Amino acid sequence: MNPFRPREGQRQILEYQGGMMGVSAVPGSGKTATIVALASRLIAEGRTEGGQVLIVTYQNAAVDNVRSRIRERLEQMRLLQVGYDVRTLHSLSYSIVQANPGLVGTTSEFAVLDERSSSDLLDKAVRIWNAENKAIWGRLGPGDYVDERWEREWRDIARKVARTVITTAKNRRLRAEDLIARISEGEGQELNQFLCIGAEIYRLYQQQIETIGGLDFDDLVWM
Repeated sequence: MNPFRPREGQRQILEYQGGMMGVSAVPGSGKTATIVALASRLIAEGRTEGGQVLIVTYQNAAVDNVRSRIRERLEQMRLLQVGYDVRTLHSLSYSIVQANPGLVGTTSEFAVLDERSSSDLLDKAVRIWNAENKAIWGRLGPGDYVDERWEREWRDIARKVARTVITTAKNRRLRAEDLIARISEGEGQELNQFLCIGAEIYRLYQQQIETIGGLDFDDLVWM
């Protein structure tokens, strides 16, 4: 591993001692190298106090990358491979919910839907909504007719809209019924048409999840 030579902004991060700290960074700004250097310093100085430095990221690939680089750094410093953990946001959420199911209103036997299962349920919800609302999505298409090509295109659009609405709503801890109620109370319904569609598909999607007693990744983060 090449020696890390921090720039001025990175050096300020490495001087962190404790408390809250927010850092705005863009791709290629050296976030990973800075995080690895900071975690290694905290471990070397014994600041974990019997605990661990916890690094949370979003993608599995990032977890593997950060973990391997901290391991190399500690080897260079001749330190034991202890005092740190690297997790994805979803794996961390899963372990917390699994350890405290009663506090979040679930059981210890809950099932977590992977991306494929979640996607299949969303596709089913879109099909159900389409079948019940052909007049709505038909009007959104080009021309005055509904053909198979537009239906395929619309299904893809509806799926993307619904996924965005579902993730955003769950991040804000809004259930589908609450979101639909808020939309109905607002003004400018034409502007909210796609939001309405996404919310209604969200309701159908969540009904299926609850039927099988499962949780998706967004549910885990919510809990």
